[in-house]
Amino acid sequence: MPGRARTVPAGMLEATAILVLTLVVFSAIVFVLTRVMKPRVDPAKEKARLERQIAWLEERQADAVQQRWDDEMKRRIEEQLADARTELAKLAA
Repeated sequence: MPGRARTVPAGMLEATAILVLTLVVFSAIVFVLTRVMKPRVDPAKEKARLERQIAWLEERQADAVQQRWDDEMKRRIEEQLADARTELAKLAA
């Protein structure tokens, strides 16, 4: 009938609430697990990557000196080199 209000069948509201709550909890669990779990990195590959990065940064550092880059750029390269060397040392330990 046109003027009649719809009513929700008994139990439908509770079932919907339970379904939504289940989805929210499941989503939260998945989110937390993806943030907490660290990807497994092959130490040999990571060592090779860091060594390549250090070699590249050392080349950039030499270019910076030769081409007289500004002090800020030289400082950034030095910081990146220090970070890469620290990571390599941690990996070796």
